[in-house]
Amino acid sequence: MKPLVRDQDGAETVRLLAGDDGRAQPISSRIAQVEMLRTSRRFAALIPHAEVGRAALRDADGVLAGVHFLVLDQEIVEGAARMEPAGLRSLAALHLAS
Repeated sequence: MKPLVRDQDGAETVRLLAGDDGRAQPISSRIAQVEMLRTSRRFAALIPHAEVGRAALRDADGVLAGVHFLVLDQEIVEGAARMEPAGLRSLAALHLAS
């Protein structure tokens, strides 16, 4: 993980996010899981060779297995609902809030 902003708590944040092996674990919301799996399914449906499609789905599952998923709790939902600008799409607001 490469911190975007160096601050006094940056090292502590990286330590807290790191797994047992000292490497940071990817974190995302469940929205990203749905998007990745649906995109993989769309890709698989477009490919005439069935094994390539199945491989895309397996690859997506493998990537997602290493991700820590955040729960979309009421705080995230309310933050997304109130996020500016008002024209921001709902899905984008949920991504940003989580």
